[in-house]
Amino acid sequence: LSRAAMVAAVLLGAVVFCGVALSGWGLELSVRPLAARAADISMRSGRKSGRSEPTEQTRGGGRGFSSSVLPAASSRKSTTARAGDEPASGRVTVNHDALLASQLALNTAEHERECDAGLAAWPSITCAAAATAVGTVARSVRSDSLLSPNNEPFGTRDLVHVTTDAVLPPDVCSAIIAEAEAIGAARGWASRYTLQDSSREIHAAELPTSSTLIGAALPGITATAAAALLPLLGADGSHLRVYNALVVRYDASERRDCMPAHSDFSLLTVNIALSGGHAGGGTWVQALGGEAGETVHAGIGHAVIHAGGLWHAGARTTAGRRYILVLFLHSRLFVDHAARLQTRAIAALGAGDAAAAAALLSLAIQLNPADAEPWVQLATARRRSGDRTGALEAGRRSVALGSAADDFSFDAVYNSCCDARAVGLWAEAAAGFAEAARGAEGCPE
Repeated sequence: LSRAAMVAAVLLGAVVFCGVALSGWGLELSVRPLAARAADISMRSGRKSGRSEPTEQTRGGGRGFSSSVLPAASSRKSTTARAGDEPASGRVTVNHDALLASQLALNTAEHERECDAGLAAWPSITCAAAATAVGTVARSVRSDSLLSPNNEPFGTRDLVHVTTDAVLPPDVCSAIIAEAEAIGAARGWASRYTLQDSSREIHAAELPTSSTLIGAALPGITATAAAALLPLLGADGSHLRVYNALVVRYDASERRDCMPAHSDFSLLTVNIALSGGHAGGGTWVQALGGEAGETVHAGIGHAVIHAGGLWHAGARTTAGRRYILVLFLHSRLFVDHAARLQTRAIAALGAGDAAAAAALLSLAIQLNPADAEPWVQLATARRRSGDRTGALEAGRRSVALGSAADDFSFDAVYNSCCDARAVGLWAEAAAGFAEAARGAEGCPE
């Protein structure tokens, strides 16, 4: 949501809050996510209004942690009571161990297929071991456990890096833009991947000359990304795979000038600046700097490299056109089980199966007790099942996790106060609306 939309939602909630207090009736705004993982940049922003439920917007595919080595049965129970307690028993009846085993196997098979497809499309990535990484300047987020316990698999707060040297020469950047414009003029620019009307993109694989140029530079790019963010998995980068690659165009004159806040369905995201001469732009990251987050800029050919799960946005381009190349990277050594479980749960919610969604989210919470987002989705599942008290319980946990990590989520706070209002906790609801309004001021437009 934009800042203006957030504030409007809070004001609507406050008005309805007053109306409910007087008359016992209320309306809740709805902004529902897309059901399936149609957009692998996990923004889930298929927004529809007018339903009688809270916003239910999500940060998308999840920021889950579970290594590709399956946990032993004795270690599957979370020991972090505040963050990782399983949902209250009795709401979902499943064979827990059997579901966990089947879902982990499904996740692993999906991940391996995606990595194999990435290798087939971009085979030069295997040369990363022989490539030279360029230097980077690290930027630290505000929590040691923002994405997962100890920010695994990164093991650091330094989850954003900006390269000190170009990873693509200026002439290559210009060639990519020229070919993208030529192909775009012939076939039309679209938003088939991000599903956002605020920007346009073309898959790099659709650009034959650019694909060759990008492939030649890919070993150095991935060596740099791995050295900066994944030394625990192997610094040479040969284990990385391109999940997708896009050329994105922002155009201030067309008002397709930004990318809404989201998290990516990737382990790493590499954002390479292809152009200059525009005003505005950059990559906004909520967890950097103060409460309002911080926008990071890179020169032509330079890259902003960050953990895919970070909540970030393409800041508004206020004049001119801005072009970027975005690479979404998996690692064949790391399966993000919790993120995949959450994505599958979102699909179940879209299909109307709240019970199945709740069961999957229970597993995601168990595997990653530091992530607030599955609790947001669990609140949605419980709400759709008519369990407003359970939804409030899950919402409170999400808000508490976000607060502990200094990571404000408007959606979690707003939805939680709607649930508090629904069960008659007027003081808690009023405090939540006030907190949502304050937090909305720190979000990008």
